[in-house]
Amino acid sequence: MRVLFLLAIVLAVAYTASAVPRPQSPRRCRSGEVWRTCGPACQPTCRNRQGACPGRRCVAACNCISGMVRRYPGGICTRICPRIG
Repeated sequence: MRVLFLLAIVLAVAYTASAVPRPQSPRRCRSGEVWRTCGPACQPTCRNRQGACPGRRCVAACNCISGMVRRYPGGICTRICPRIG
């Protein structure tokens, strides 16, 4: 009886441990990018330097390194933006 009780406890612990969400593993980012598990939902771009998304939570993704912005949403990171106009 004791063995069955211990087995039930071990199975319960194993089941709960498998249900705990694991942090998303880093992926390979392009040049000028770094992986962040909690980066901005909207990243700064040449047209929108603030990259603000009111009411949006952080997301795990590749983000431009400091001093760089995306040319356009989802585009490459750059230090120099083309002239808009």
